[in-house]
Amino acid sequence: MYVMSSGFSSGIGLKEAVGECCKTLRSSYGQQSIFLQKMEYMYRAMGEGNMSEEALFRQFTADTGFPELKQVAVIYGLCLRTGGDLPKAMIETADSMLRRLQLWNEVQARTSEKRLEFTVMISMVPGMIGAIESVSNYLDPLYESISGRVIMTLCLLGYLTSVVWSVSVLEGGRK
Repeated sequence: MYVMSSGFSSGIGLKEAVGECCKTLRSSYGQQSIFLQKMEYMYRAMGEGNMSEEALFRQFTADTGFPELKQVAVIYGLCLRTGGDLPKAMIETADSMLRRLQLWNEVQARTSEKRLEFTVMISMVPGMIGAIESVSNYLDPLYESISGRVIMTLCLLGYLTSVVWSVSVLEGGRK
């Protein structure tokens, strides 16, 4: 996006901007990049002139399946039709996409941290009870009386409820 917007700022058209993007993608990701292959197809199709640039750009975004690129195609089409400031619109769109990606990465990192915490917390309770039981008979009085069994059953139910609730929170709630 930044390569395209800088190209638009310098006064080149979509075809030349796509060509610059192809060069950048080739040097960054290599020839095997699927995104590069789709962009090169669009560049060649623009050279043949079979479809309008806007239609090719929309087809490209549909082929890639990225919703962000669909926004870019819509903005490109609007700027062409209305005479809007294409370089400025592309830079703002690229900034918006970058912020969205950063937010998504932050959410994923936090979720991973919470999953690790959840795993540790879940394994601590059985581990501590197992360690106490293996060393001494400290917990035996809880299982000998009716009130102890009721208390331990309630504790087990609370533990299982917290596990289910934590899993539903980590998985994004019930769908």
